[in-house]
Amino acid sequence: MILAGEIDQEPEDHLAGELGVSSRHLRRLFVTHLGVTPTHLARSSRAHFARRLIDDTDLTVTDIASAAGFGSVRQMNRVFKEIFRCTPTEARAKRKERPEYVADGGLRLELP
Repeated sequence: MILAGEIDQEPEDHLAGELGVSSRHLRRLFVTHLGVTPTHLARSSRAHFARRLIDDTDLTVTDIASAAGFGSVRQMNRVFKEIFRCTPTEARAKRKERPEYVADGGLRLELP
């Protein structure tokens, strides 16, 4: 449900209610078994999707932030740097330094 984007639409409390547990218990279970909270898992999922778009497409950073579900480029930059230790622009520059990461132009990607 989290990876499908439900937590982006509704708060953790709603997700916990859907699962029949309290939000505190849900967070406790996540930290115990996954090492992160549900919200952190959702943020990480968005950041990894953004990273794939940076590595595999030539979309603008603004388009990538929107496609990955971030509210703004600034929010994406903050989460991206927290997870990957670099900004999206720095990640794209690294890709361009290494030809094996350059998209061949044959990838057609349609986003909702």
